[in-house]
Amino acid sequence: MWKLINDLSLHVGQMTPTEIYREYIKDAGVFDIFVVKEEALPRFITAWEQNGIGWLAISSKTGTNEVVCYYGTSVYNKEEFSRILQSVIDDCKAFGIPTKSDAEIQSIVEAYFE
Repeated sequence: MWKLINDLSLHVGQMTPTEIYREYIKDAGVFDIFVVKEEALPRFITAWEQNGIGWLAISSKTGTNEVVCYYGTSVYNKEEFSRILQSVIDDCKAFGIPTKSDAEIQSIVEAYFE
């Protein structure tokens, strides 16, 4: 997946691979919402995001101290990971970036989740 994200970054040229990955994380929608005391928000967000590149914590603008906390792909199950990987593959194909065959991709995913 990171190889393809790097290829997309080179093709698009305006976003880093990390920025692209984080957009996919938000689009994948694997998150929980937490209500955090206002004075604890900065510490909570910092602690959450220290889990990894894809671990995003976005404070709600509604004044309720809600934080949308996205999980990085390191804790995705097979279905969640397959969905985000397919989004990356679809975008690569749309830009004419070569990908492995569907069978090769499925084999890689299966091996990873054994």
